[in-house]
Amino acid sequence: RLEQLGIGSALHFPPVHPQAYYRTKYPGVSLPISEDVGARMLTIPLFPGMTDADLDRVADAFRTIAKESGR
Repeated sequence: RLEQLGIGSALHFPPVHPQAYYRTKYPGVSLPISEDVGARMLTIPLFPGMTDADLDRVADAFRTIAKESGR
């Protein structure tokens, strides 16, 4: 939904244990909490050079999403 509102986002902290090196070194490891959090934790635009208008645009997108979800 953020993308539809013109706000970039990405999964920022995917778990590392599924990567080839760790699968080989630690076969069969299951970390369901890490996997769950990694699938939901987003990076959103936030950096020192953002203008107040940029910040307002990001905040407005989140307000829109919250209203749509009834929150």
